[in-house]
Amino acid sequence: MQKGLCIKEIKQYGVLVFMPLIYSALIVPFAWYFLEVYIFGNAAAAAIGAVILSFVAAAILQTIIIRDVRNKMWGYFVCSTSAGHKGYLLTKYCFVLACALFNLVGTAAACTVYAGLTNTSDVISLRFTCKLTLILFSVQLFMRAADIPLTVRFGEKKGSIVRLIAVIAVIICCTVLVIIIPEAGSVFTKLKNIISSSSGEVWFLPALAGISTAAYVLSYFISCRVYIKSLENVE
Repeated sequence: MQKGLCIKEIKQYGVLVFMPLIYSALIVPFAWYFLEVYIFGNAAAAAIGAVILSFVAAAILQTIIIRDVRNKMWGYFVCSTSAGHKGYLLTKYCFVLACALFNLVGTAAACTVYAGLTNTSDVISLRFTCKLTLILFSVQLFMRAADIPLTVRFGEKKGSIVRLIAVIAVIICCTVLVIIIPEAGSVFTKLKNIISSSSGEVWFLPALAGISTAAYVLSYFISCRVYIKSLENVE
């Protein structure tokens, strides 16, 4: 990575990268309290909902960070630098990853502290919180692995449409699978039990984290491959 590119990204998106450490301390307690009192009525469901909301907020920030990857004039300038488009994309990937990591740490810390202050640590333990946030972090990393190359290749609007179609297709396929093959429902139930059990910590969580990390690294090389060609198609 070139120093100039890092400085430019820090000035433009540095606040967004570190913001999860701040907003997670606000979102988690307020969302937890609201969901527990007015929606779910129990601490466990409210905690899960609060953590999910925190990760959704982080996903929005990450989308903003990668929004300008298909700027034609800036793209050709980047290609003329010593770092090239590969260094520029590496900077973007590192910033998105940093944002996700800060959100992981901030959310887990906020959830643990709030559980301690409200005497619900027996319901929402540190072990459960770490497991849940790691799963959501891995899923988020996998989604960015698909999101960034689509944004690079098709732009923000078209990339969002392609991503939305893919998500809807996956939801429909899973729904149809459960309806047509009733046994498929037990597969999802078993998967849920694996996640919540101690055996899930042994192989499922490391496997999920490893797959999402590998997908994220592969995504970088895909983005590098399609970057220059995508600039040629920008009007």
